[in-house]
Amino acid sequence: ATSVGTSLVAIKRHVAITLATWDAVWEEYLHPKWAEQKMRLHGAQEKVLERYFKKLEEEAAIESQKRWGNASSWWCSSATQ
Repeated sequence: ATSVGTSLVAIKRHVAITLATWDAVWEEYLHPKWAEQKMRLHGAQEKVLERYFKKLEEEAAIESQKRWGNASSWWCSSATQ
């Protein structure tokens, strides 16, 4: 997307620079160190999400316990009546 004020000269200059550096940029981008970095980032994201959902689950269990008490004791007492 281009803004209304972008000149044709600026666009041509951008295209020329992009084409001139394209191979070098992709050569660097495909370097194994970047793949390793992406995997480390992915692992870190997974750990954060895992901790978040574990905490959420624990909070939900506490809230459920507050609202309903020990459901198994209720179930056992109502089943024997």
